[in-house]
Amino acid sequence: MITNERPLNRSITIGCLIFIAALCIVISIVNYVAFYRGLYERNNIYLTDIIRYVDQHIDKDDLAECARTGEESETYHQLQTFLDSVVDTFSNISYLYIITPLNTTDYDNASIIINGITKEEYEGEYDELYFLGDILHDSFPARTMVAFFEAMNHIDEVTFDQDTEPTEWGLDYTGMLPLQDSKGETFALLCVDISVASIHAALFTHNIVNILLVVCTGTLFSLSFILWSRTHITNPIAALEESVTAFAETSHGQVNPEKLIYNEPDIHTKNEVESLSNAVTQMTGDLKDYAIGIVAAEKQITSLQRDVAQLDTLAYQDALTRVKNKTAYDKAIALLNIKISDGTAAFGIVMIDLNNLKLINDTYGHERGNDYLTGACNIICEVYEHSPVFRIGGDEFAVLLEGRDYRDRNLLIDRLNGQFVKAMHDEGREPWKRYSAAAGMSEYAQATDADAESVFKRADKSMYQNKVAMKKNEC
Repeated sequence: MITNERPLNRSITIGCLIFIAALCIVISIVNYVAFYRGLYERNNIYLTDIIRYVDQHIDKDDLAECARTGEESETYHQLQTFLDSVVDTFSNISYLYIITPLNTTDYDNASIIINGITKEEYEGEYDELYFLGDILHDSFPARTMVAFFEAMNHIDEVTFDQDTEPTEWGLDYTGMLPLQDSKGETFALLCVDISVASIHAALFTHNIVNILLVVCTGTLFSLSFILWSRTHITNPIAALEESVTAFAETSHGQVNPEKLIYNEPDIHTKNEVESLSNAVTQMTGDLKDYAIGIVAAEKQITSLQRDVAQLDTLAYQDALTRVKNKTAYDKAIALLNIKISDGTAAFGIVMIDLNNLKLINDTYGHERGNDYLTGACNIICEVYEHSPVFRIGGDEFAVLLEGRDYRDRNLLIDRLNGQFVKAMHDEGREPWKRYSAAAGMSEYAQATDADAESVFKRADKSMYQNKVAMKKNEC
């Protein structure tokens, strides 16, 4: 009896195992990459939504004062209750806290202002909790503190950081938003942590499911293949083994599913070997389609998110001038009324009405009238580059002044009037580029103004008076 050094059944079995392993590796890599990206994008969106939600409930001036004095106010206690409710509601949040970064060393590098505390922490570990003014002695590594200081420079922008080494709280993925008081001073960092372990667990579970799917499917076909190979069809088996090995070699480590190409061997035996060959071809095609489908789904999700963001922008944008529209203005006024009600309002409104638009339209056509509108709007936007500009009527614009532009309001309106006067008297320009406008400004007065509409009416009245004065001067 001849004993083969390499029995055919054993060789076929080994070849099938290699084939299944290669498919598992390729599909795992493709799925891991696709799911990894999608998962972190979803986590970024999730953390951003939580941070923006919490940010809306923070009285920043009060919190800044608490941080400065080390004394807890009534508003501070209300914020503490709110943060506690957030960490209890969102169970997948590891930590929710507001800190002041102190330095980038490994010790005494941050001061706690406030942090969310769960019911379990209140009941079981109260002595180990941190409170207003506590210094974190060795909690954050220096690399994390560098990320915190960089985040403090990204005003009104949520940034993200992932621990590369464990802290006393473990490995976390952190979303960060700098907090500014009404003076424009950045005094703290709002942070939300989720456990990196939970992210890795989701990735691991997703990958295991896909590996099991590939293993089960591959094993089913491989067992059939081994049973059917007991007849003496060595050459077709060798050809099939060659194709499978080639696929494994070219597919290993491949992250692009389009390049998962299986070259079907030329087998026409009209028996089980041919059927198995066809089945293997179908299986690799299905797995490739499955991987392509995952990547396509990721791209579709990204595209839908982009479309939603674009639609939201268009809903609040004037189609001609590209500044904000009347709907956006009404929303901004509503937000100002909220600030008025909680005593944090400090703003002004500038009303601007363009002159001669009807004359331009009637004389040179509506296209030149549109040029007149957009050119005048550009002047307004250049002067008030730090403030939102709204087109609230055909030839009417409004500017809401807060922060820097509110402090420089008198200088800016003088500059605006000067720009329009200069353009209006520049005889070298085309008539539709000789922009003219009347402007009026009013500031919020806490003692007399019940709402933002009162400020708007004074600004509108001032604008009208300036418009009448301009017409008298022209006469």
